[in-house]
Amino acid sequence: NDSLLTVFALASFVSLLNFLAGRKWKWCLFHQFFFFLALFTKESAIFIIPLSVLYIFLFERPKAVESTEKLAPGWLFLLVLWHGFRGIALYGMTQPDIMNLIGGSVFGFPGIVQLLGKMILPFNLSPMPTIKDTPAVYGVCSLLLLAASVLFPGRRSSGRMILFGSVWFIVFLLPSAIGSAISWYVVNKGRIFLYCCSQIFLEHRLHLAAVGLALVLSEIGFIKCLRPDNKRILAWFAAVFLIFAATTLGRMHDFENALNFWKSAARTSPNLPRARHNLAAACFYSGMDDASRSEIVKVLAIAPQAAGARKLLALLCLKKGDPKGAEK
Repeated sequence: NDSLLTVFALASFVSLLNFLAGRKWKWCLFHQFFFFLALFTKESAIFIIPLSVLYIFLFERPKAVESTEKLAPGWLFLLVLWHGFRGIALYGMTQPDIMNLIGGSVFGFPGIVQLLGKMILPFNLSPMPTIKDTPAVYGVCSLLLLAASVLFPGRRSSGRMILFGSVWFIVFLLPSAIGSAISWYVVNKGRIFLYCCSQIFLEHRLHLAAVGLALVLSEIGFIKCLRPDNKRILAWFAAVFLIFAATTLGRMHDFENALNFWKSAARTSPNLPRARHNLAAACFYSGMDDASRSEIVKVLAIAPQAAGARKLLALLCLKKGDPKGAEK
């Protein structure tokens, strides 16, 4: 759904640019239509509205208020319609409270830095990456390089575009932070305890955020000075493309089947109980009982109360004809 969200969000924003350039109402309708599709694809599409307003006030200052007033009724109508359908779909389900959202945003920030590192230096990729098991060095190096480039962007660079791209990047990665496994518990006498599990930041959520990073990079001085007809530049781009292509081909093996997927997840995120448990289950259903038992032991070492791992261990005991062991 993230790739589909990216397609609809970009179509909506391109339509917005065409509307602002020509003031033709068909582009306004296209913008609202694709925003509607994006919103029903994934809830994070709601950020298209504040980003659109930010762009209008940064780059269309003389007609900013007028443009916003023309677009606002359509946004409001679609939001009300979406909220109604969302309420029907989620009726009776527990919704996260504001403390959970704030906690996820604050404690998920290191994950955003790590994802930035994977966008620029794609090393140590994982199907189920966690903050704890992902090296921070690539993210920190990428952040420092990007910060140095932004601080000295060059004469022809647009500070407004750098600002807009940075906000775009952060805004579309926030759902990853908020959706991480953080829970807040309020107990007696108003004391608040924070329980923080292994936070998972899925790499496929980078599709739309990468657009913001591309906008920032497009305004860096030495990149703007690159000439596409320069053979050395073309050779460098070809080398980077081949490296990325080789990395992609090398990871295809991890997605061939469930066993390969969870082997890769457990290897790259060894402290994630979910990865260990699912690898144990994949081994169990593949007839690899010894490997399954080994992974269950590792799961219980990380999370002793993991009910799923204990159930799987009981099934292994029953499979070996040991009902008493299964009861334990």
